[in-house]
Amino acid sequence: MVSKENFYFTILELLKEGKNPTLISKQLNISKQKISYYIHKFKERGYIEKKGYGTWEVKKHTLSQLDFKPKKSIRGHAFVWTIKLHKEYDWIKQLGTTKYNLIRGIIPRIFINNRKIWLGKKNIVIYENKSFYANNSINSRKYAVLSLLTILDTLEHKLKVNLKPYTFKTSREHYGMIKNDLAIQCNKNNEKILIHDDLEGDWLWIDDSESLGELETGGKKAVVRSKQVQDWYNDHKKHDFKVTPTFLIESIHGLTTSQQGMINTMSEYAKHIKAHTRSIVALSKAIPQLTKLLKDTKEENSKLKQRKLSEF
Repeated sequence: MVSKENFYFTILELLKEGKNPTLISKQLNISKQKISYYIHKFKERGYIEKKGYGTWEVKKHTLSQLDFKPKKSIRGHAFVWTIKLHKEYDWIKQLGTTKYNLIRGIIPRIFINNRKIWLGKKNIVIYENKSFYANNSINSRKYAVLSLLTILDTLEHKLKVNLKPYTFKTSREHYGMIKNDLAIQCNKNNEKILIHDDLEGDWLWIDDSESLGELETGGKKAVVRSKQVQDWYNDHKKHDFKVTPTFLIESIHGLTTSQQGMINTMSEYAKHIKAHTRSIVALSKAIPQLTKLLKDTKEENSKLKQRKLSEF
């Protein structure tokens, strides 16, 4: 079930794409009356401004200033999909009257649902311009895939081709933790952060590209890295960022010192136990001698008693 917050973001994103209420109602399968109601509320709050009949402009900082924070806190975007072809097509012939441009003089490029599509010999490349909000990168990617399937279906009908079974992968994908505290602070100070390595390239950054306060991940493992960064960041935030390497080292040192003190105490205790054990062993060895001594003493006392009686 999609949250209301995520639903609001979706409508605003579609308005930002230039779609009118009729198109939005069809795409979301919701009545035009309901879409008009939400648009009216957005206008009252100053999130959008009417530019013409059925067209609205989403104000620049609207998505970062909403007074409802989305429960879906990850924005997946900048997807570039590569779809493998199972056969070669004469794209110029397939295009017919469809408008296209030749990229590098050989690759036809068309637009479907406002997405750029490059028609190559072995692959089709689709540039997704929409954002997909979710509670984590994995679900965001699922929504992006659903959008891709819709585009492919439209492409097949338009060009009269069969691309099934679909075989695709992403050559680029970005995921941003929206309204992230660190990103908001960096944006406030007009600062940027970029982390790069030779294995994954640029994989973590803050650049305020959409005024959403985003801590973004990309690179070859973007969907995995986003989930890892999200879990890592939220876990640290839960502990108020107090569990630092220094904190861990000091805690381990304190534990080690405590354990050493316990070991010393146990060592002393062991010494006492050992001494007591020696005493008990010695005592156990002396018991037969003490028993014999008591017996001899008792017999001697009995003889003395009898002698006194006889003398009397």
